[in-house]
Amino acid sequence: MEKLGKFIVRRKILILVIYLLLLIPSIIGMLGTKTNYDLLKYVPDNLNSKKGQVILNENFGMSDTIYLVVHNKENWEVKNLKENILKIKGVKSIDWLDDYSDLMVPSSFISKDIKENFVAGNSTILQVHLNKNANNGSDVPTINEIKKLANSDSYIGGQPAMLHEFQTIIDKEIKIYMGIALAVILLILSLATTSIIEPFLMLLSIGTAIMLNMGTNYFLGEISYITGSVVAIMQLAVSMDYSIFLIHRYHEEKQLQPTKEIAMVESVKKAASAVSGSALTTIAGFAALMIMKMGIGKDLGFILAKGVVLSLITSLTLLPSLVVLFDKVIEKTKHRTFLPRFNLISRWILKFKWVFLILIIIIALPSYFAQKNLTYYYSNEKQLPESAKSIIDNNKIKEEFNTGNIAYLILSDNNRTKESALIKEIKSIENIKKVSGLSESVDDSIPDSFIPEEIKSKFQSNGYSNVMIQLGTEIDDPKTMDLIAKIKETSAKYYKEFYLTGETVLNNDVKSISAKDFRNVSLLSIGLVALIIAASFRSFSLPAILILIIQSGIWFNMAIPYFSGTSVSFLTPMFVGSIQLGATIDYAILFTSRYKENRQTFSKNVEAIQQTIKDTGKSIFTSAVILFAATFVIALFSSIKTTKEFTMLIGRGAIISMVISLIGLPVMFLIFDRFIGWTTLGWKRKQNLLQNTEPQVQQIPQKEQSRPKQIQPEQSQFKNNKKLKL
Repeated sequence: MEKLGKFIVRRKILILVIYLLLLIPSIIGMLGTKTNYDLLKYVPDNLNSKKGQVILNENFGMSDTIYLVVHNKENWEVKNLKENILKIKGVKSIDWLDDYSDLMVPSSFISKDIKENFVAGNSTILQVHLNKNANNGSDVPTINEIKKLANSDSYIGGQPAMLHEFQTIIDKEIKIYMGIALAVILLILSLATTSIIEPFLMLLSIGTAIMLNMGTNYFLGEISYITGSVVAIMQLAVSMDYSIFLIHRYHEEKQLQPTKEIAMVESVKKAASAVSGSALTTIAGFAALMIMKMGIGKDLGFILAKGVVLSLITSLTLLPSLVVLFDKVIEKTKHRTFLPRFNLISRWILKFKWVFLILIIIIALPSYFAQKNLTYYYSNEKQLPESAKSIIDNNKIKEEFNTGNIAYLILSDNNRTKESALIKEIKSIENIKKVSGLSESVDDSIPDSFIPEEIKSKFQSNGYSNVMIQLGTEIDDPKTMDLIAKIKETSAKYYKEFYLTGETVLNNDVKSISAKDFRNVSLLSIGLVALIIAASFRSFSLPAILILIIQSGIWFNMAIPYFSGTSVSFLTPMFVGSIQLGATIDYAILFTSRYKENRQTFSKNVEAIQQTIKDTGKSIFTSAVILFAATFVIALFSSIKTTKEFTMLIGRGAIISMVISLIGLPVMFLIFDRFIGWTTLGWKRKQNLLQNTEPQVQQIPQKEQSRPKQIQPEQSQFKNNKKLKL
């Protein structure tokens, strides 16, 4: 790392030019990266429901359907509206009453089933099928044009309309909370650093890493809306520590080294190992998400891990170049730090240490069981605010046209007789409201050649038959799982190959795999972090103690929604658990590292603990507050429920991890210090310290016996050696 430090100091201008050039393709890549707003797209491809969804999309275009309800219009007016909508680019076809009946025929002569599908009182519904899949927002111009043609009192529902509103809300809000979050972080950094210019240099360094991260997402094709809305702020918050550590180390080295260049070389060399270890635990937590069967885990986990790596690189290359270049400005704009001191807090923590231990135990045990009994939501509708127009319109369409959750049964042949028998049996199942298929619309005695193609194509295509089943239960209703199982069981009597799909069925499959995902992600993230801690400290016991402390904070954090009676997204426990562990285990590692050092200096464990709280309090506080502030701003301003709760829990988790590290670890170390010594290499105190401690303590006046006595000769010798070496 010394060679890297020397290269950075000598080639600082070249480094700046390289990063500036890299920003150009990064910006282009960032603008060209598509965003997916449909979480169901991340369902594994090998599931029956996902295969059925692909067949449904490719052969019947059902997933890209907008439901447009107009009121108090004559049939000829609706027909004109239909023809105008068909002219819009991106509209494939429209299903309406005139496709199944002659509009000149009196209403009383039209089939009741047909009328119920398209007419309700003074309202009529048009099913608008779009050309492209709406998941990546490519249909936004099409939907906007449809809204212009429809009256303001019309209802526009369906998956594309909902995803369109997703994109509109996110695009609007992300600019607001990104700007506010940056301002808040800038304020915190101004209080935590000793120069006015330093926070701007830090943000410039991490900001460059964020741009590189977002730009390289272009090669992934698309990212989820969750990733796009939180990854920049998350990357900024979790990796800001690397910049703070390097600058603090630089100020220390400037007091010891003859020039700023040599000071920076030493800073890079010493900071590299420390921040690399910190980054490794964070990367491990993020990388654990990548084993999820739900594809969004790979999406968010990989991009966050990639962001941490890029932030680490810029903190060790770009930031040192900027600091050396602006050193004079930094010196001219110096001020004192405004963060709280932990001298009094350290004494207070030790005074009530046993109270805190009992409190942690009392909170941790019920929290563990509470977080295992959370209630989850799975549907896309639950992610939008209840005031969203697409949600309001969807609910009104369901009320007026008596439409509920629709499941699509895709059959592998076109035998209408067999289909008719299956439909008859499905109708007899409790909570089935309605079943529609070609055999229900056309009498079995009519030959296929006599069936109009516009009707036949609605239910049959490329050897597949489509049967629409209207369920009488809600998506998140526990009865829905049993209902789906009965439909599958009934269909298996008639067909060896069939596919049951639709949002309800997909969500049901997500429920079955999310529990396994949660277990696997938790075990892997804990395992990876434990291995890193074990290797860093060469210890068997420390991984268990440190992870138990942070994991207790995670349990408490996740138990709060349970005790408040709030349901959360099925993704939240996996994301929060691995991210809170990976991002905040650093607090425990920092505390442990400093305590290990202080044990070599102080004769009593209590004195070493007290000094450790003083030494690490500011760093842990700054890191936690930055993560809290960045995520809390998103939670405060985001209308998307998943984004709001996810960021709220991450921010709250940072504060909980900070508190539990500062009050829990001191007690754990006091209790298990001897056990840690048996199971950890290099934990025992130096012999010369133990031998010299008693004579020194006896010579100290009574008033000063409580003060920790440090070994001055060792420190002096260390400094002289450093100067001689340089």
